Amino acid sequence: MPPPFPHLRRLVLGALLSGALLLTGCDNTGSERTSLYQRLTGTWRLERLEGNFDYTGRLGEETKVSFRSDDGARTYEIVSSPGGDSTRVLAEGLVALPGGDVLRMATGFERPVAWRYRFQTSTRAVFDIERGSQAFLLRLVGSGEQASTLRMVLAQPDQ
Repeated sequence: MPPPFPHLRRLVLGALLSGALLLTGCDNTGSERTSLYQRLTGTWRLERLEGNFDYTGRLGEETKVSFRSDDGARTYEIVSSPGGDSTRVLAEGLVALPGGDVLRMATGFERPVAWRYRFQTSTRAVFDIERGSQAFLLRLVGSGEQASTLRMVLAQPDQ
């Protein structure tokens, strides 16, 4: 005698397999995001800031961006050295990784600042603004203009 509901067994096995593949994909995506962020952890020199025009000359003598991951909390800090040994904190706050290659500076500005980032080389990272250019520029260069495109290039300090 054939088993009752022969198609039900295949349907259940298919659903279980699909669920397992979906969960595995989610874990890999999260791991990739974490791995990308781990490559960013440390201190970087802000090499270039371009948008409507080149804002680099309007930054302090040297501006550094640090990314950290402590006890599961991801943070950033942007510091400017106007000259000598003095430093000024321009912004600091929490980092969120909403997906893929997107990094959001969730706190520290009037509104969140989101970037899409990639590594040009192992010692250079390029960030293109997704949203929040006005808040970012106001804090870093004192200009409240909105830039439809804004690119920040970070380099390892000894590069």
